[in-house]
Amino acid sequence: MTKLTICGIYELPSVLKAESPDLVISITDPIAGPMPNLMPANFEGKWLHLGFHDLEKIIEDYTAPSMQHARKLEAFLDAEFATAPEHILVHCHLGASRSPAMAALALALLYSRSEEPSAQMADRIVYQVFEAAPHAHPNTRIIQIAERMMKGFGRSLSSAISSAREAADARSSRSPFVW
Repeated sequence: MTKLTICGIYELPSVLKAESPDLVISITDPIAGPMPNLMPANFEGKWLHLGFHDLEKIIEDYTAPSMQHARKLEAFLDAEFATAPEHILVHCHLGASRSPAMAALALALLYSRSEEPSAQMADRIVYQVFEAAPHAHPNTRIIQIAERMMKGFGRSLSSAISSAREAADARSSRSPFVW
């Protein structure tokens, strides 16, 4: 199974120093563009930049995640990785919305190479995403795009994410809030 790391942009330098991912997927706002200065000079893995805003619906003058972004990820994986990478690192600004959703899509694309998309696969993917980012609130627009791409999922990714979020919220509501 592919190892998954999800982080925010501020954690990226220390995570890259501590780990050696085969693939880094950077998601920034489109105005920022690719930020090559984020990547250390000695980084030997592959790097994909995607630029879109953290939107769940189309808003004028903003770039919402689209099927085009998902297809760019799919084409990149197909071109660069004949087999699944051992370690993927996905980051966006906070590591909470866009990156967990794109990580789920990347895993779905990779795992569907060897098995048909199913509710069980969706459960495994969501488990892996929440292991990497327990605080995740995956962008629903990206998840819906993934479900359209991966016909066998139906709405199982969305359902698995809802269940994982409810469980995480229930755990956090049992612990007292501390400053």
